Amino acid sequence: MVEKESVYYNESVKGKGDMDMNKTDARRFHLYKLLAEELDYRPANFFSNQLSVSTKTIYDDVAFLNGAMDGTTCIEKMPRKGLLLKGSAQAKEIFEKKLIEQLSPRHLSFSPEERQREIVKRLFLQNEQMTYEQLSADYVVSASSLRKDMEEIQTFLTGKDVQLISDHFGTRHRGEEKDIQHVLKRYIFSLLDDAPLVDVVKRMSILEDLAEQFFNPTVIQFVHQVYGNLIAKAGRPLSDYYKDSLYISLLIYVQRLYIGCHTTKKKQVFIENVTYMESYLIAVELSEWMHHTLGLVLEKHDIEYLSSLLFAHDIKPVLEMQQAHPENVQIVKQLIKKMSHMLEVDLQHDSHLFHVLIAHMTTMIYRLKLGITLTNPLLESIKRQYSVLFNIVWYLMNDIEETYDIQLNDHDISFLTIHFQVSIEKKIPMNKILIVCEKALATSELIYNRIKHALPATNMIETISLSDFYQNNLDEVDLIISSVPLTYEKQPVIYVSPLVTESEMMCIKKQYDEMSQSKLILKPKQTKSETKLEKYLIKDNIFLHKAFKTKDQVLDFFSEEAYQRGLVTGEFRQSLYEREAMGETSLYTGVAIPHASSHTMRQSFISIVSLTHKIQWGSNKVQLIIFIGVAEKDINEIKDVFAELYQLIEKKSYVEHIVSMTDTSDLLMFINENTPV
Repeated sequence: MVEKESVYYNESVKGKGDMDMNKTDARRFHLYKLLAEELDYRPANFFSNQLSVSTKTIYDDVAFLNGAMDGTTCIEKMPRKGLLLKGSAQAKEIFEKKLIEQLSPRHLSFSPEERQREIVKRLFLQNEQMTYEQLSADYVVSASSLRKDMEEIQTFLTGKDVQLISDHFGTRHRGEEKDIQHVLKRYIFSLLDDAPLVDVVKRMSILEDLAEQFFNPTVIQFVHQVYGNLIAKAGRPLSDYYKDSLYISLLIYVQRLYIGCHTTKKKQVFIENVTYMESYLIAVELSEWMHHTLGLVLEKHDIEYLSSLLFAHDIKPVLEMQQAHPENVQIVKQLIKKMSHMLEVDLQHDSHLFHVLIAHMTTMIYRLKLGITLTNPLLESIKRQYSVLFNIVWYLMNDIEETYDIQLNDHDISFLTIHFQVSIEKKIPMNKILIVCEKALATSELIYNRIKHALPATNMIETISLSDFYQNNLDEVDLIISSVPLTYEKQPVIYVSPLVTESEMMCIKKQYDEMSQSKLILKPKQTKSETKLEKYLIKDNIFLHKAFKTKDQVLDFFSEEAYQRGLVTGEFRQSLYEREAMGETSLYTGVAIPHASSHTMRQSFISIVSLTHKIQWGSNKVQLIIFIGVAEKDINEIKDVFAELYQLIEKKSYVEHIVSMTDTSDLLMFINENTPV
């Protein structure tokens, strides 16, 4: 308890001068109370140990107290004995009242309401754990008064999933971070609402006064810097309430991070409501600025929570058309047009997509020209859930890289993928399929690969353990497939064995077809002729059981073979290496899918190399490399190429079977038989 008081005194030194003075006076009052309790001499170190200060500070405080006394009381210093407060009980009580009036009236003469605000601040915005004894000394009130304060605070918290816990360790709060921030916002808004009705300017002044009462000056300064810029990004004119809400929310969010409190989140089955992700890039940029300015390191869930906070206030990446460069406008129009043709979905009339891409690409181009990169903590989730779209976006961005002389990486591509995915889901609601297994390990992988291969590649399919199943919000899940019994009645569950049988698969497909009947599913074009893999993959471009030991050896081999066959230009090798530098091209199934700019292709082709042994390729070990080369004239077929390919390479058993093959004709037959047409 005493050490905690010492920490509080030391922290106050970093704040304003009057805060420091209040703590000094509080310590002096505490010393007087300790002296009044003693009936015999006590050495100075007895008091210094209790207050966690030096004996010199104790003697200085004694000198101050003696100077304030009128002769009816005094603190006697006796060599080799120590200190003793002299005077009658009545005289000591009278001096105590005088001391309360004299010492730091702002701190020691709080009204109950003011004291409760201070306690809320210390509990939730300074993360203190305090005892009634400490608070009694700090605020010079009885324990019973403090209990009433705590009861008032607890009453406000009732029904809000945040509690005050009091035990022999002290009083502290308990609750999820998002709930704590929500409660703090409600509390500060209640104080703002108690203020008299005034005009907008005066209301903002009251809000700023409240901010100074509760928040660190450094945090206030930072929020002031970003607040105006965020208001300018709002998708519509914000009401005064929304502006106040954003301001308070940001103050609380940054202050809680400032004291080391991070957002926690349960396992997310899918990227939660991809529409929210439109604000995600702004959240990432803001997190980078917090790190640069305040030295704060935000975790993945902190950024996700900030993104949802911004989205709730309609803060999205928009740019007024008069601010957009004409060249950027034309490039974005062409980008959307090409994507529409590739997906066979009209996105050209989506004005929202157009405006967010203008805003995003304007800042992206400027940022990359300055050599500033951003990291997307959700990169791997995006690449897994939207693998086909991610690769299509990468191909489409080749022109923009060359036009502006910039180099994109996987993180940049993932941000763009989000914007396109939001637009696509307006046209094509994607099916979200959840597979439940007891431990979500080997069994789930067997079921996952079986179902992933049987259904269109653009569905979102995820696995989850039985324990996690009941802890997640499943409202957005379209189809649940389980290998274990479930107590779940909101929607039908299809039960399967660990090795999914044909009859079980037929049941899944039947349910899937019924579910998809009213939806347009983005999938490989169904024809009775050849698949795209069959069209672009020939025997001469298949190389089995090569003894390469490094990724560079494989890339050099690809480059030389393709160039000698007249399939690519002289810039192909450089483009291939540049793509590898941008980000991961290997998958957990043991496959790498390197590719280069379509501008370096003389004609479209697919090439396969299997290896005698696995080699390191990024973060994965691979034994199968499939190169995809799509020339400009065939660019509209990219969607089908990737959709067909992913239905093969996301299944480990297929990859292992291909690696084991020694005959190119057998390999071609296997691919054709296992690619849906």
